[in-house]
Amino acid sequence: MLVPDLLLLLSAAKMDGSYMEQRKKLASVPLLIPDDWGLRAFSPEDTQGMMELTELRYGRTTTVIAGQLLHDKWYDMFPAPTLTNAILDRLVHKAYKFNITGESMRKRWTSASLKRHPAGLTPVQTASCGRTTLSPLSVQMFPAHR
Repeated sequence: MLVPDLLLLLSAAKMDGSYMEQRKKLASVPLLIPDDWGLRAFSPEDTQGMMELTELRYGRTTTVIAGQLLHDKWYDMFPAPTLTNAILDRLVHKAYKFNITGESMRKRWTSASLKRHPAGLTPVQTASCGRTTLSPLSVQMFPAHR
């Protein structure tokens, strides 16, 4: 799920009274992948929502953060230092970090010579198989530790 969509979902749930239900759903998803992490800064309300979500998911379910901003720049995305430390402590503690480099797969897929991936997979299938090489891409994996 794209980070802006996730934040919009949480914000809309607050407005329509379904926030606690949405929180519970997001907390129980076995694998949550916030994508496009770091494209914009988090508002104070977004920061609070991310704090609540990371607290609910920490140690129970797996979260994979995907974006083009390396984790050492994540502090710049949040406005409140105390909440930032709490969020990042839960996200980065026991995390596996992968920095992927190479030519953008979007460039390859749009070229006339490569309409399909050499293995015959579409971009979505390729990404779900873990074979994508988006550049530069920072993937942070936060597995549930039971």
